[in-house]
Amino acid sequence: MSRHRRAAFNGLFQRKALASSALLTCLCSLWLVLYACTPQPSEQETKAASQAHSGNLETDKADKQVIQKLTLSLPSKPNGQGDFSPLSQRAQNVWQSHLKQTGQQPLQTACQPFAVPAQGRYQGSVVLFHGFTACPQQFWEVSRLIAAKGFHVFVPLLPGHGWQYQQSAGKVSDNVSAMPADQDYTRYSQQATEMAGMLRGEKGIKVVGGLSLGGVVAASAAIQAPDVFDRALLMTPLFDVVAAKKPYLPPANVVVPKHPIDWGPDCELERKGGRGGVCQFQIKHIRAAQRLGEETLAQIGQVQTQIQVVGVEGDHAANNESLAKAVGFLKNGKGCLYQKGVSHSMLSRFDSPDDQKFWLKSMQMQLVRFVESGQYFDITELSHERGLPRCHISS
Repeated sequence: MSRHRRAAFNGLFQRKALASSALLTCLCSLWLVLYACTPQPSEQETKAASQAHSGNLETDKADKQVIQKLTLSLPSKPNGQGDFSPLSQRAQNVWQSHLKQTGQQPLQTACQPFAVPAQGRYQGSVVLFHGFTACPQQFWEVSRLIAAKGFHVFVPLLPGHGWQYQQSAGKVSDNVSAMPADQDYTRYSQQATEMAGMLRGEKGIKVVGGLSLGGVVAASAAIQAPDVFDRALLMTPLFDVVAAKKPYLPPANVVVPKHPIDWGPDCELERKGGRGGVCQFQIKHIRAAQRLGEETLAQIGQVQTQIQVVGVEGDHAANNESLAKAVGFLKNGKGCLYQKGVSHSMLSRFDSPDDQKFWLKSMQMQLVRFVESGQYFDITELSHERGLPRCHISS
């Protein structure tokens, strides 16, 4: 998720009494928050919005130059071919079933689930869940690094994500009709159960991980299947939205659940540069993520599995107070925060591709090390938030 997208949620929610006698007042107040209270864009942002905010894919000369810069040295999708032994046929059938199920709808190429077979001596298997409105593409690069250490890597597609968008008159409309909403948010935990079941009883080390919403799905898998996973890695886990929006999301979901939200022109520019996922969604979809996060946070203290939690200072999407609570609840785990400037979608070169990603190589090294040996991430001094240590970035 780009650092510029923080403005997309600014002023979206306002707490108001929902008494029926004051419903009109509430709706008017919500309208003011959803529209009038949004910070005014700069002249540059206004120009960008006129080209991209509506989903317009017609690229002007300046955009083409930017996209050419952004798409240099981006990773490609692994082909997923190879030998997945010694996994049982039962486990492989579960994965094939997931591929068949997700293939029933046209998907963006970047959003197709994939697997990478272990290279060399087999050590175990890893399942990685991508983030909210994102796609398996987030793990195209790191999955290869993990596989090189002898691990099969499986990256499923979260429910309702990654459907092919519609384009009309040069404008894009994302198809989020099947994305979990408030009333069926448990579809996320159901997928966690499915992927945990795939690896139950299989040989080798078994690790589950995820990014953002995927980090919470990974935690849900560890909670539901305490006998399956040896380790869990939760990266910028979305246990809740940021504090400024946290109390207003539930009432907004009651009153205007289908109110459209989008990540803004920065997301559309990333889409042009090859990023998979969606830029447009609705209040009920982020409320579903919030409900899963609340439920998972309340149960994470039950887990005996070794857990590493990693966040970023000043995260504009995930609530670091909830992250710190999760770390405090852990029976067998540690947490740290990367310094401010590290992006929420820390592993993906396709998100905020104009960032220098000064942390990426170090993080990849420590991630692979944790998967392989269980060694926690290196830390330095205390971070600037929540009394958690700072994740070390090696030179």
